[in-house]
Amino acid sequence: MAALSGAVYARLRDEIVAGAVAPGAKLMPQRLALRYAASAAAIREALIRLAAEGFIENLPQRGFRAARTGPDVIWEIAHFRILIETEGARLSIARGGMEWEANLTAAHHRLAHLESRMRGESLDAGQLRLWSASDRAFHEALIGTCGSARLLAQHRLAFDQFKQHVIALDPTLGFRGAELLQEHAGILKAALARDAEGCADALRRHFDTYRRVTPGRAG
Repeated sequence: MAALSGAVYARLRDEIVAGAVAPGAKLMPQRLALRYAASAAAIREALIRLAAEGFIENLPQRGFRAARTGPDVIWEIAHFRILIETEGARLSIARGGMEWEANLTAAHHRLAHLESRMRGESLDAGQLRLWSASDRAFHEALIGTCGSARLLAQHRLAFDQFKQHVIALDPTLGFRGAELLQEHAGILKAALARDAEGCADALRRHFDTYRRVTPGRAG
């Protein structure tokens, strides 16, 4: 049972994060059981787990639905990522050696290459998936030597939640061309200079676009 519900959880989670399930869409256990060839109990166990992680909602008398989204939700998750990544970067800067620097530089090189190639192009889904994976790899490399398995796990969760909500409102997954190139370069420069405060400032600027578009917030 546990293995089956785990497989269902992983497949449904991937679909939700990739934007295949619309925000607020009802998730009916009976239909999902047929779709995934799984028992109702396995489906329900997977849905409860996804609800606990914030990817879906379990509403009284209304059942399971994909999490609703909006600029306020995106900013809330972006702000949480700032908190996690600035602390993770601070710890990694203090603890990381040459291997951390090499991994971070390599991850940035791949990301910057993709972002340079994608500027001004008509982007397809494959390019955006590859860019999103490279973006994740860079941010994970930045905090990779923080020494906290719990922080890294929370970052993975927040990254996927962020992606889920951004893709619901922006089919480019938040790709912003030259602006992103500069932001990622600034994060790398501060990290390699062992400037924890400068890296924190660069991370805040990186996510600031989501604060600016949130209604009712100062821009």
